[in-house]
Amino acid sequence: MKVTKSLLKQIILEELSSLETGEQRRDFQKMTDAPAQQQMSFEEWVSAVSALGHEFGEASPNPYDAWFEGQSPEEYLRNLE
Repeated sequence: MKVTKSLLKQIILEELSSLETGEQRRDFQKMTDAPAQQQMSFEEWVSAVSALGHEFGEASPNPYDAWFEGQSPEEYLRNLE
């Protein structure tokens, strides 16, 4: 039997639903759907933020979280103000 990606995803989600809390299941679902929702890769997003003049440092909010949540580079910079 050939297991497709969608079947494997369904099996994993069913298993997780019996093992994890609703919040953990939601985070997993967000993570599996994230790449399809993103307009650019994380590396491209960081380059775009840098091109707008931002230098990342210790005090910067987590850029991965911002990218993962779908913030544009411009939104990320506006949230810094």
